[in-house]
Amino acid sequence: MNGVVYGEAVKRFVSERLQGLAIREPAQGIGYTRNGHVVAGILYEDWNGASVVCHMAASGRFTREFLRIAAEYAFRQLGVHKIIAPVFGDNFRMRNVAGKMGFILEGELRDCAPHGVSILTYTLTAENCPFLGERYIRAIRGRKVWKHTEEGLLAKM
Repeated sequence: MNGVVYGEAVKRFVSERLQGLAIREPAQGIGYTRNGHVVAGILYEDWNGASVVCHMAASGRFTREFLRIAAEYAFRQLGVHKIIAPVFGDNFRMRNVAGKMGFILEGELRDCAPHGVSILTYTLTAENCPFLGERYIRAIRGRKVWKHTEEGLLAKM
């Protein structure tokens, strides 16, 4: 079965691919499964009302619908102005994915990753998000997927 999933399995999938970086709770995972296995995930943490940090990982193909749901979660449900995505400098695949998703390279932290490379800081605003355009908005109008919790994270309804 293919589709969007939420929760602990996604957190594990992303965490295992972060090469030693710790995830701070509370965190929310949104993932995509193919044939019953998580092949892509986005983990949101450090929500402060204005921004949220996301970590992305993938080991297979995923859909634009998955990316739309992930963007809608951050911008519409959390209400942030900016998503911040740290990406290891040697992770060319994720750098490419971030660019295709509309993220802009905003900064570089040199030689600070556990394996000695830079961490690149990509950011995305709702205005630059290709998945929140009118054709995506029409597809989701009237559909509520999340409910707000006290911690600022959301649970699937």
